[in-house]
Amino acid sequence: MKAYLQDLIDRIGDDSLREGLTLPEGTSYSSALTVSHEARLEAKQLTDAKLIKPLKEMLEQEKKTVRKIHILHVLIPLADRNHDHSMSEYILNFVKQEKTRWVRDVALHGLSNTNLEIHQEQEYIFELVEHKDWQIQSGALGLMKKLDRSYSSRIEDVCIKLIKVKIKKPYILEHICGVLSRHGTKKCIPSMKDIIKNNTKAFALSSALVIINKFAGKEELDYFIEFFKTNRNADVKRTITNIVCEHGDKTVVDLIIKRAKSILSKQRKENIAYGNSKPELVIILEFVASVDDNKYKKLIEFIKNKKMDYLDETELKWFDEDIR
Repeated sequence: MKAYLQDLIDRIGDDSLREGLTLPEGTSYSSALTVSHEARLEAKQLTDAKLIKPLKEMLEQEKKTVRKIHILHVLIPLADRNHDHSMSEYILNFVKQEKTRWVRDVALHGLSNTNLEIHQEQEYIFELVEHKDWQIQSGALGLMKKLDRSYSSRIEDVCIKLIKVKIKKPYILEHICGVLSRHGTKKCIPSMKDIIKNNTKAFALSSALVIINKFAGKEELDYFIEFFKTNRNADVKRTITNIVCEHGDKTVVDLIIKRAKSILSKQRKENIAYGNSKPELVIILEFVASVDDNKYKKLIEFIKNKKMDYLDETELKWFDEDIR
């Protein structure tokens, strides 16, 4: 069993072409054709819980950084597939002993991306959140989301304090917002507004707006409207449009219609991938229809007469199914 695992880890680290394959003309490298790629796919299919113990032994005996990382990439998902929640304690204790930052980072983020619960070593997670390395810190923040709600008040206080220190660090701020989504209350709203005031990165702004909306909603409608009027970032606009349409009434219809016409002022050159969410334009049209039938009809006529060629594929499909 251990011989197989050693061979698997060897193959995961092998970036050479698989036997019998050649690179397409004009290319110098293709990861999909490597021994490593096939081995990683093989590792994702492993389900036997008996492999966990020898993988732990290999990790504890391994000296090379890159091989430790390859072992972690096999071990943690395998434990997750087997619902082995004791792996959380094992990984946290491993991180305590490990000296290499890269390995610690992979271990923490690997654990945070699982469904494994944390029942031990919670205090160590609080220590890691104070770590000077932002990647270690972000991994610890990911683990904080796993802690049960008996820790929520303490976690919120830690996050509020951390925001003050990291107010110009949007990547960490995004992680903090993720933690507050689970453990926050209205108490964190002033900190969210500080994030919005002091940052320009769309993902940080959107994350903070979502938290304000979650804990205050319509109470902060005036704040959302004012932000809607002043912010020009398209990605952030999508977030704030959704929020204003969720809580607004007839008083914001003209503002929202103005946004619709702004969206349709230029032809989109490609279809946007919306995933499970609705296009911003569709959200606007549904909102206007719900609060002002007259203005809705005028907006639809405007689109039919002048802007049909400006709709992307998803918008056009919705328009055809719900309007025409």
